[in-house]
Amino acid sequence: MKRVVAWALFWSVAALFYISYFGREGADQAQVLRTAVPLLLVAMGTEFAVGGVLLPRYLLRGRIGSFLLYSVYVLVISLWLVLVIVVGEFMTVGYRIDAMNPATLDRAGLLVGTYVVVAVALAIRLVIHGEALRRELSSTARTLEATREPEPLESQVDRETVRLDPRDILFLESAGDYVLVNTRAGQLMTKATLGSLADALGPHGFLRVHRSFVVRPSAVEKYTASTVTVEGREIPVSRSFREAVRSTFEQR
Repeated sequence: MKRVVAWALFWSVAALFYISYFGREGADQAQVLRTAVPLLLVAMGTEFAVGGVLLPRYLLRGRIGSFLLYSVYVLVISLWLVLVIVVGEFMTVGYRIDAMNPATLDRAGLLVGTYVVVAVALAIRLVIHGEALRRELSSTARTLEATREPEPLESQVDRETVRLDPRDILFLESAGDYVLVNTRAGQLMTKATLGSLADALGPHGFLRVHRSFVVRPSAVEKYTASTVTVEGREIPVSRSFREAVRSTFEQR
């Protein structure tokens, strides 16, 4: 209800602006109303189509391309209606340019005056929906990242280079000068440091939980403040990594 009242107040102020703006050239009351009222209706329709329909249906759902395309369609229709209003006024006054509102003959001023209100209204809607838009765009970015084919991890195993899909890796365990790579298919031992593999797998969401362990969060079955469980194996969480682990799994 408060939002309805707020928008009613906004468009009331916009109506006063239109009457003042389109009467600035000394037009009489009839000329001003003949210009201001239909242009106000066009502005309201344009803003509602873009801000009230397209913004929540497309932009807030991450469909930016569709939002831009349909917004262009709406703008074209809106400009056509403005032209119809000008031509209609010309016909109404008996095809006499001198009897028209001087403000309608200023094409640049006509468009600026009409669409500045639309721009302000859309800015208000974006502020209102700003947090929802930020969450949606962030979610879309994460989805695209998740669906993108990950780069394979190359590791030296028994003097051979093995290419591992990060999605197949469950967790990594330090073993002296080697690292044990645990996958669903089994365990591999590679000549590397846990830190270097953790850096390579970081972009794929892998999480360091201990100086000796790195896990894939989506493989974790359950977790506590001091352990995470992967495939039935309890892996310790050291004190220095607890906050990062808690934050990761709370977000999930």
